[in-house]
Amino acid sequence: MESIGIASSDPPIKINLILNCKKVYHLGVTTHCMSGQCLTGFAERSVQNGVTDSAPSPTATSRSIKPTLLFAKKICCLFFTCWIVTPLCAQLPVTQLYSLHYKENQDKQYSYSDLNYLSSFNSKGYNNQPYIIKENQFFATIYVEESKQTDIFLFDLDLKEYRNLTRSQDSEYSPRLHPTLSESFTTVKVPTSDSNSQWLTLQNLNSGLTQKVLLDEQGKIGYYRWIKDKTWVCFLVDEHHKMAVCTEGSLSKLIFAEDVGRSFEVFNEEIYFVHKTKDANLLKKYNIRSSKSEILALMPTGSEDFCIKPNGDLICSHQNRFLRLNEAKEWTEFLNLPKEWFHNIQRFSISDGQIVFVELQNP
Repeated sequence: MESIGIASSDPPIKINLILNCKKVYHLGVTTHCMSGQCLTGFAERSVQNGVTDSAPSPTATSRSIKPTLLFAKKICCLFFTCWIVTPLCAQLPVTQLYSLHYKENQDKQYSYSDLNYLSSFNSKGYNNQPYIIKENQFFATIYVEESKQTDIFLFDLDLKEYRNLTRSQDSEYSPRLHPTLSESFTTVKVPTSDSNSQWLTLQNLNSGLTQKVLLDEQGKIGYYRWIKDKTWVCFLVDEHHKMAVCTEGSLSKLIFAEDVGRSFEVFNEEIYFVHKTKDANLLKKYNIRSSKSEILALMPTGSEDFCIKPNGDLICSHQNRFLRLNEAKEWTEFLNLPKEWFHNIQRFSISDGQIVFVELQNP
């Protein structure tokens, strides 16, 4: 596990980008020393009342200064060193990870706090597909140079630690807790022996080892959600992007949509997904029992990422904002983040009070 530190300070809040940490190894897990002598520099940015100053962007490189460890009251960072070198990861976009807490105010509007920049360790790499397990603890898909493939990482912001769960020769993506097996999580695995295959697998939460292949004959699985029992809905990335209901132990599959976006959710055994057309992205809902779908709303222009809060609210990301679908089926502002930092928020995971999200770095 690698450790990070937080110390209190008065506003304005400062984000520190720590560069070039020293490698150490502990219990077979790659970590980096976080003491002052391991640091070669930092860059600072300030936030006050949700407005940024003119400091460098989160991916900017600071000039070399005297090693200093400076952590602020509401911002923490997680660190390791990574450069993309393999053909697989060269195809992945450069993305950054952030987290925040939100709350509803007395005027029924929402505000955010505790904005964390989590990927300064890998600012030129792939840090994506977050999944909140519980408050301040989440999975993410990370590319690490040492392993030459993507791995699943577990982040704990309370303990200020992260660790690589899988560390296999295969590539793993799309981590989620298994809905009924508390000591297991699921991933999409791309086996080294067959890079044209993408399986849904069950992994041990403690060891990270593969326990079982759940789905491997229904097509190339990109993303997935559990419906009930041994039934899953899968985003298939074969010749055309399709949505299908698949069952463990069965070769059959029910394809109910094509030309779909990467985000979809299951809520009350109904499947919410985005249908991508020439003119617009449509948010739809598919009822498994009736085999009928309906259009719920137009997605904001260029947006395809959304999540469902535990209370059923639909939230989507768009540019530097999170939007909420109201009863009139219109997108209204949920959270508005500083434009100086955020331009292309994409995937995210939401719980009651917290969001972990991905910002796509512009080329």
